[in-house]
Amino acid sequence: MNKNQHLIDNLETAIIEGSLRTGQRLPAERYLAEKYHLSRSGVREVLQGLKAKGWITSKPGGGIMYQRICSRGLPSLLLPIVV
Repeated sequence: MNKNQHLIDNLETAIIEGSLRTGQRLPAERYLAEKYHLSRSGVREVLQGLKAKGWITSKPGGGIMYQRICSRGLPSLLLPIVV
């Protein structure tokens, strides 16, 4: 498993298990980069992927936050469980 995938898996697990609540800020890019031994551009790449899925949102100066997931943002394996 590559380092990016490890971060993706951990963030998705936190979202699915409810560790992150709607509107809750994610840790800063710098913190995630250090914790997962990634470059900040690697962290941004992961976050952009989650944003494209509709799992997170960002606001300039406001950080990155988890947003409520609608069924289009869930991995297909989870749809029967959640919906």
